[in-house]
Parts: sequence; structure tokens; C-alpha cells
Amino acid sequence: MYNFLTKYGQLVSLLIAVVLIVAFYLTASGGMEEFNMLPKSDWYSTKIFNIGLVGAIFLLVVALAAWVIFSLVNIIRNPKGSLLSLVSFVGLAVLFFIFYSTANGDVSAPLYEKFGVTSSQSKLISAGLNTTLVTLAGAVLAFFGSEVRNFFR
Repeated sequence: MYNFLTKYGQLVSLLIAVVLIVAFYLTASGGMEEFNMLPKSDWYSTKIFNIGLVGAIFLLVVALAAWVIFSLVNIIRNPKGSLLSLVSFVGLAVLFFIFYSTANGDVSAPLYEKFGVTSSQSKLISAGLNTTLVTLAGAVLAFFGSEVRNFFR
């Protein structure tokens, strides 16, 4: 399987993406006239875009499954080389837990009330956003640091 994916993996993913894009385009374009005739209040109840959503969710699940499987295979084959990845993952998990623990869980905002967000969901949202911002800042700092280092080489 590994050799097949190494050789044809990009082609397979491109073909799957093209099939999903064509299927979405055909279903969406075939019903756009009826969709445009609907009043705005009925736009959210239409099923015209479902194949695109299902396709995106399918690709996400396949990508996550492939990531988990190949990560585990790599860890089993090369545990010493995977140590940095494991430490990084644990560091992200600890960072997320810290942000989750320190989040206040306030749900008094009108948007939270509108969508029925609970206190624990609010804490998850806050922790996810803060973790994302910290990793983004780290990536930007690493980028500029490597550029400065390369400038003086």
C-alpha cells in the first residue's frame, strides 16, 4: 500500500477531488434557478449543497484517518526519530489543556445565546482559538528567525 501511495498517491487524490468537484458542480448548477427563486428565509433548508458538504466531510475523515494510521506506522517503525513529533504533540495537548482550564466559559454573548453554546463548548472554542493563535505566532517567529539566520550566513 505504501509503495502504491508513494507512486500514485497524488494522482489518486487529484482524481477523487475532481470527481467531487464535478459532482458538486452538476448538482449545484442544476438547481441554481430554483434556489435563486426561493425566499432568503428558505435558503438554509435547501439540500442543493449537501453533496459538497458530504464530500468535504468525507475528505476530512479520510485525511485524518490516513494521518493517524501513517503516524502510528512511522512511530512503530522509527520510535527514536519520532520522539520530537511526540514531544511536540504532547506540548500542544498541554497548551490546549492550559487554555481550556483558564477559559472562563462565559456564554452571555448574543451569538452564543443564538446558537445555544454551552459553557463547556465556550471553553473549547476559547482554548482552540488561543492554541491556534499561539502556534501561528510560533510559526511566524520561526519564519522570521530562519530568514534572519539565513541572511547572516
